[in-house]
Amino acid sequence: MKPLICTAISSKKIISFYYNGGFRTLEPFCYGVSPAGIEVLRAYPIRPVARHVMIPHAKCNMAM
Repeated sequence: MKPLICTAISSKKIISFYYNGGFRTLEPFCYGVSPAGIEVLRAYPIRPVARHVMIPHAKCNMAM
């Protein structure tokens, strides 16, 4: 998954995948490892997951 995300970031492409109960369409801008050793992705949401799920401040941080 890491090469795909890194390519999407450098190419400014959107990605779609299933995560935590829903499909996500995001524009990734940062991918790395947290101080706790967990892979994390920072991305702008392109489409909402569902009407009742809101991603605050048009930015989300996801543990991979």
